Amino acid sequence: MKQTIRILIIAVLLFLALPIMVIELIGGQFNHLDFGIIIIALLVLYPTFFAVVGWRLAFKNRMKWLIPIICVAIFFISAKLIYGMNEWFYVAEYLIIAYLSIFIRLLIKHLRQKKSLSD
Repeated sequence: MKQTIRILIIAVLLFLALPIMVIELIGGQFNHLDFGIIIIALLVLYPTFFAVVGWRLAFKNRMKWLIPIICVAIFFISAKLIYGMNEWFYVAEYLIIAYLSIFIRLLIKHLRQKKSLSD
């Protein structure tokens, strides 16, 4: 439960607080630096966040599968409110990254268990 709360707090900070801080503090004062930071966040920081979230999730509880969906919902709401953008591409991309990292971790775990049983 603590891990889930931490993930959701980090999602709120990344998707709501970071863009608001960038827009309010920088706000076009430095030749579109705010736009560059947001682009870096969209293309590097957010995908990395979703990959790490997918990798770190434990699957003892089925509700953990909903965490990437909740994080994407937080992202979509913030993108709509802050930027006025309705980009479903990023929603799909981030969900694919999160669930792909989940499946890769499960595959590695399965292969390690299979290898340890055969030894």
